[in-house]
Amino acid sequence: MNFEQSYQQCLERLLWATEQLKVEVPATQLNLIAKLLVQTMTGPWRYFHSIEHIFAVGGSRDAIEILAALFHDIVYVQIDGSVHFNLTYYLAPLIREEMGQLFIREQAEYKSDAIFEMVAEVFNFVPGQALSPMSGQNEFLSALVAAKVLEPFFNPSIIIEIVTCIEATIPFRSIIRKFIEWATKGKRWRPKVWMKKSGKATFIAISRSTSG
Repeated sequence: MNFEQSYQQCLERLLWATEQLKVEVPATQLNLIAKLLVQTMTGPWRYFHSIEHIFAVGGSRDAIEILAALFHDIVYVQIDGSVHFNLTYYLAPLIREEMGQLFIREQAEYKSDAIFEMVAEVFNFVPGQALSPMSGQNEFLSALVAAKVLEPFFNPSIIIEIVTCIEATIPFRSIIRKFIEWATKGKRWRPKVWMKKSGKATFIAISRSTSG
């Protein structure tokens, strides 16, 4: 599927979903949203978490699910190598990077933002928190992008449904939690968990946290 085909299919899904939800979004803005999604999802490393993937998982009957699917993988830091430049407009005021680690900004660093606070509450994240790929980093950032992109047009009650659907896509939560409990059993230190790549394989790595 080439860019134009992906763009048209994405635009059609956006149009259908907004019509079903009775939300009026100017055609120019829908075009921009479709381009943002397709440009971000067609990077050189997007083999699985691609534009075809978000079309496949979104179904065709539920507008909320379709919109959540379109946005749920828009941020994938460890695959893209960083946050896509076009997304920094939405994320930089609320997220900071320090030595390769992403953090939610402290409350004093950003202006009061009801939509951001709503997204953080759904994910149970707090100001100053370090983000981890194994604990919903990509899903949180994707949900935040979705919320900020849709904020000018959608009622917060619809946005929170979309955000909740994206939060539900965090994978392997119970498995990872049990693994960490097993790996650190009897140890009097707080584990630091991250993803480690070797060739095409990805491993869960655990070490002692330097913060306590």
